[in-house]
Amino acid sequence: MLRRASERTCSNIPWDATLSKGEMQDMNPEGFQNTIPQELLSAGDILMALMQTNFHAMFVLDRNGVVILSNAVLAQRYGVKLEDLIGRSVYEFMPPELVHSRKQKIDEAFETKRPLTMVDSREGRFYEAQFYPIVDSQGTVKYLAVIAIDVTEKVKALEELQFERSQLLSIFNSIDADIYISDPTTYEILFVNQHLRNRLGRDVIGSKCYKEFQRLDHPCDFCTNPIILKNKGEAYRWEYHNPIANRDYFLIDRIIKWPDGRDVRLEIALDVTKVKELENQLLQAQKMEAIGRLAGGIAHDFNNMLTVIKGMCQLSLLKVNRDNPIYDKLKQIEAAADKAEELTSQLLAFGRKQVMEMKVFSLNKIVMDMENMLRRLIGEQIDLITMLDPNLCQINADPSKITQVILNLVVNAKDSMPQGGKIIIETKTVLLDEDFVSKHVDAKCGCYAMLSVSDTGVGIPKDVQAHIFEPFFTTKELGKGTGLGLATVYGIVKQCGGNIYVSSEEGSGTTFTIYLPCVDEAAPSLAEEEKRVSPKGGETILVVEDNEIVREVATSLLSELGYKVLEASNQDEAESIAKNTYNPIDLILTDVLLNDTNGLQLYESLKKIQPNLKVVFMSGYPENVITHHGVLMEGLDFIQKPFNLNTLAEKIRQVLDRDNPTS
Repeated sequence: MLRRASERTCSNIPWDATLSKGEMQDMNPEGFQNTIPQELLSAGDILMALMQTNFHAMFVLDRNGVVILSNAVLAQRYGVKLEDLIGRSVYEFMPPELVHSRKQKIDEAFETKRPLTMVDSREGRFYEAQFYPIVDSQGTVKYLAVIAIDVTEKVKALEELQFERSQLLSIFNSIDADIYISDPTTYEILFVNQHLRNRLGRDVIGSKCYKEFQRLDHPCDFCTNPIILKNKGEAYRWEYHNPIANRDYFLIDRIIKWPDGRDVRLEIALDVTKVKELENQLLQAQKMEAIGRLAGGIAHDFNNMLTVIKGMCQLSLLKVNRDNPIYDKLKQIEAAADKAEELTSQLLAFGRKQVMEMKVFSLNKIVMDMENMLRRLIGEQIDLITMLDPNLCQINADPSKITQVILNLVVNAKDSMPQGGKIIIETKTVLLDEDFVSKHVDAKCGCYAMLSVSDTGVGIPKDVQAHIFEPFFTTKELGKGTGLGLATVYGIVKQCGGNIYVSSEEGSGTTFTIYLPCVDEAAPSLAEEEKRVSPKGGETILVVEDNEIVREVATSLLSELGYKVLEASNQDEAESIAKNTYNPIDLILTDVLLNDTNGLQLYESLKKIQPNLKVVFMSGYPENVITHHGVLMEGLDFIQKPFNLNTLAEKIRQVLDRDNPTS
């Protein structure tokens, strides 16, 4: 039977202070003067030894919270003497705000007869109180053993860990990449960041990675687990196109240690779909540039040959009667040469090697001028709808080339709708911003005139769209197309400083959208249009051409037109003729590229000898001698090889009839 607290006392042991090791060693059994219940006397020596050597507050309470037994730690924590603590309610020494919660927990321990734990704080420190009911032989709980442990450092360490965890989670969740951790043996997903959770729209922790990410019922054939398990700690980098998400990813996989000690897989997947698209655009642009240079070079040599063929053919036709059997054969040769010329012209257009005669005008005027012709072209089964912006800005381009662009696009649209449909031509002034430019590698910010041609036809498959602007690429039947229509469109738009894009879905039609830079200049009036010129003359013309056959053809054509013709193959010959000729030379017809110089330098040299000399440049491929990015330099006149008799006559007469010589 327990004895009363007043019957025996011991000294100096409180519950909630931490004693030094030396202080604990100074405590001995004789220092205990507390009243010890009879039932505890049999274990008294063991209990006292345990309490006096413990760094934590240890004490015994009765059902009313009265301290029956305690070590010095508790008294030190409360700042009182041990004799003032024993026999008094522990609630007297607690901060008022803690009394209620602590009393509830103590009462609960008495009632439930189960050990309980609680943590509270005061004066900046944290304490964990562990309550152990003392049950007598009748199963009654009359006393409660309490251990109060200062867990401040533990709590701070946990708070630091929690803070670090929050930091890491914040970092992981702020990264715009899919991050997840899985068990490489069971494939169970252990962690996903917020970005991946948002993309999936659900929580996948606990699921199998191959099921959630690839919709498979077995591990992926391309799983990198064997690789990263073999090379622990080393990152494995790879690229993958996910057909489920239809996205391209750059992935980094490696093995890391999980808190429970096992090896787990960490994967970081960066969505590089936009980067891949821009890379593909850049590669496509580089490929088109390379093909364009090749096409331009071929066209240059071919045009020289066509100049000879066409020139000789036309000269022969002038000498042969129409009833001569040879006449029809010559006409067939001429027709074939015309078709060949058209092909080379398209190659030059694609390669951006044509000479552009730039004018300021509105796309609306071109569309309106073409509208009747386009309606006849597409037939009654197809509706042509024009949506023209009345406030459309002006552009600086070659009107004839833009006409060719619209014509080619409309013809393509017509061919995609054999059963009929709609073609919509729209113009609009638009501002291309940084967001647009960031998604189109060849675009620049600014104000543009937009021209779009849309149809309701069969559409273009995705795999075909990447090739539609390539020369000689066609999906039409043999004999139905050369494959140069869209290549020509591409080259003209690029040479005008613009861009062209295609948007299409199979079965849903196609839209070609062109952006051409706006200019502030006004379009010229009708009064400024060039006057009609006479086709013949009697002036003196010097032909300078290093290709003997081409020079002979040009000389013959000009002679046929009535001109007095001199000829030279290089600069020295030309200068000698200019110095020694009795009559002044009125005009020089020179190739742009000569073996020893270029046409522009030759002209400047000859002008020093004959200041009133005029010039017409000719070439199948003018390079950048008389052009800037394909645009003819101001004040210069040019004729494209191959030329025919009428074209040459008009250009020569046009230049000669001007009042002032070219400066």
